[in-house]
Amino acid sequence: MPNDRSTDRPDTTSAIDPNTQEGIGRKLDSEEFEKLAKGSSIQSVSQAGRELRIETNTDLVFTIEITPSSTFEFSLSEAPIRTKMVLLNDLEEPVAALIEQRVRCVRQLYALSFIASVPVLGDVEVVPIAALLLENDPNSDLEDLVPLKLEIRCAGTGTFWVDFFLILKKAPSDVVRKACVASLLAVSLLSRRGWELLSRLLEAKVGMAEADRKSREIATQAQASDADTKRRRESIELAASEFKNAFEAWENLEKLKHGKQPKEEHARTVQEINVLQHGLLANMKGLFGAQSKELLAYLPADPLEREGDHRTA
Repeated sequence: MPNDRSTDRPDTTSAIDPNTQEGIGRKLDSEEFEKLAKGSSIQSVSQAGRELRIETNTDLVFTIEITPSSTFEFSLSEAPIRTKMVLLNDLEEPVAALIEQRVRCVRQLYALSFIASVPVLGDVEVVPIAALLLENDPNSDLEDLVPLKLEIRCAGTGTFWVDFFLILKKAPSDVVRKACVASLLAVSLLSRRGWELLSRLLEAKVGMAEADRKSREIATQAQASDADTKRRRESIELAASEFKNAFEAWENLEKLKHGKQPKEEHARTVQEINVLQHGLLANMKGLFGAQSKELLAYLPADPLEREGDHRTA
């Protein structure tokens, strides 16, 4: 390995098919690679010579080669992409109807994330089609607009979870493949951050109640309780920030609102995007159930409710 640290940089990231152990895939830019990495978690890391091998929970296996070059090249495997999502908390009964509802919310969020990142697919403008479907029927299945459908590999009890995955070789184009992977991982990240925030909010409620009881006992315990309360608040603020950052589809739709268009066309586009953002919030509520009320304080206001439109999703 070169002694000059300025040239000792990762240059090539390739992807390995975990089934055949053969290197396959396509090059990604750094922004696309970041999205994939952000939604995945590392399962194992190993090094052999100049190669660093990283296995993720989404069945992607990256090898990063250390070379003297100063450029980065990333590749995306065509192996299946999978991610495990919690659908129910420990106190919810895993009845089929509730599981079906939560799975549908994941599918809708996946579709909306895809539409937000690929508003035009080929020659078709997808945003107005999706908005029209939701306006006519809030229960319209938006995944019909996505070329690559979510599949389910397995499910587990306890804190009920489902393993969603995509067969990338079924994607009709590179654009679709990239957007579908990013959308699935974005929904997975949003789900994980939401459950983490809810967990910390619950922990804070229990902790603050205990701190309040102890503060009545002796002054020294009150001081310790104050420090503990501060720590919990900081923990909640961090979790809330991560949760908001995970709501990526909303920001993508916001960017579409500010596109350069004629005035009349822009007004129509804004209304269509408001409908899709309303759908995002509605399905986010459905995904977290009754607990979603605690998450709403950390998310943007529903644009349709701001207009006085209280349509149900």
